[in-house]
Amino acid sequence: MSTGIDSRTNILNRLRKGLGKDPSLSLSDDYGQTAHYDWDKNQRTENFITAMAAVKTEIHRTTEELWPELLVKILLEKDINCLLVSSKRETGKRMATQEFIVESGLTLQTVPDNPPGLKDKLFFDIPATLTTCRSAIAETGSLVLWPDEHEPRAMSLVPPVHFVLLKAKDIYNTLADVIRQEGWAIGMPTNALLISGPSKTADIARILAYGAHGPRELIVLLVE
Repeated sequence: MSTGIDSRTNILNRLRKGLGKDPSLSLSDDYGQTAHYDWDKNQRTENFITAMAAVKTEIHRTTEELWPELLVKILLEKDINCLLVSSKRETGKRMATQEFIVESGLTLQTVPDNPPGLKDKLFFDIPATLTTCRSAIAETGSLVLWPDEHEPRAMSLVPPVHFVLLKAKDIYNTLADVIRQEGWAIGMPTNALLISGPSKTADIARILAYGAHGPRELIVLLVE
C-alpha cells in the first residue's frame, strides 16, 4: 500500500518525465530552498516593525512592566471601554491585577469555559480583544498565533480592533526558522494563524477598505 508521499513522488516523476527532465531528484531539490538571513535581534526587530508599519499596523514599543498601562492609555485614546481577554493567558492575568483599570472605567470581559457561547458578544458587543502571540516573522512582518479553547480563533478575526502582545525575543527571521526552532514537526498546531496587518480588501471598485473581513485595526504591543 503506497503512502501519500509515494503517490506524490510518482505523480511528480511522471510530470518531470513528460517535460524531459530527470525524475531522480532529491527531496531538497523538490521542496526548494528557503531564504536565509544573518540578522541579529535588533535587525529582526527593526525589519519586523518596518514590514508591519507598511501595511498600517500600529506598533508600540514597551516593556514587560509598562505594557498594561500603555494598553489602557491606547484604549482610552481610541474611546474603547470594553476589552476581551483570556484569564488563562498572561494577558488576562496581568490586566486583572491592574488597579488603574477600575479607575479608567474599562470593562474586562473574559473568555468563558464554553467559547462558542461567546459568538454573539464577539459580533455585537465587544469592540476590542487582546491576545498573546506565539512568535513573529521579520522577513514578512507577520504574527504567528496558535488559537485554542482559551484564546479562540474568533478573538483575532471578529472584533474591530485586535491588540497583540508580542515579545521581541520571539521574532524569527523567516517562517522556516519559526517552524524549525519551535519544533513544529514534533507537534503541529490544530490551527496556526499568520497575520500580516489589519483586514483589508479592494474588491469593490478597487478602493482599499479596512475591516471588511476582520479587524480594521491591528495594534502590536512589542515588549523589549
